[in-house]
Amino acid sequence: MATVSESPFVLLYSPPMQALAETITGKLALWGMRMPSLEMEYTAFANGEFLPRIPQTIRRQHVFFLHALQYPDPNT
Repeated sequence: MATVSESPFVLLYSPPMQALAETITGKLALWGMRMPSLEMEYTAFANGEFLPRIPQTIRRQHVFFLHALQYPDPNT
């Protein structure tokens, strides 16, 4: 996998989207394209809020962000 500094593109994803991120990077690899992926890190607070953290710098790069809009299940 390409490192973040080697690629102009980065795939950033929240933890529930890991399988989709792996599928996307796998498909891109089949076409000879390398895109690094980073998982967001979260700190959960007692009041239900979260503090997201990006584990590496992504400055000057094009970022594709995968995040579930309905969590955990919209049908419950």
